[in-house]
Amino acid sequence: MWLQRFLVEGMIQSTMPPVFISGKEKEIIKLTGAAARRVRGAGQKPKLDDIEELLADEVINLRIDKVKVTRNFIHGRARQMAVDSNIEGFKASPHWITLFLRRNNFSRHRMTNLTML
Repeated sequence: MWLQRFLVEGMIQSTMPPVFISGKEKEIIKLTGAAARRVRGAGQKPKLDDIEELLADEVINLRIDKVKVTRNFIHGRARQMAVDSNIEGFKASPHWITLFLRRNNFSRHRMTNLTML
């Protein structure tokens, strides 16, 4: 309450520069609504986009052949693909693997059918 009174009376000057939002940005904000925390597609793009796509295709093909695909396998293949593509400093951390699985809608749950029951 006291802060509002000081701001109204002009006793506290803001050091922040004014923010200008373009008309297009205003429309995006209006369309996404107040509940949206971020605008879709506005985040940082993955550095390994092509490698991730190839790795995702490989995982899908292995799963179709009913080969067990583990996190260790994904870790090893991602590191190998990064080295082959001359990408330095890529570690394929457990967090990266989790996000890779989430981005590609992979699940580690065992798939069952009625003949297995």
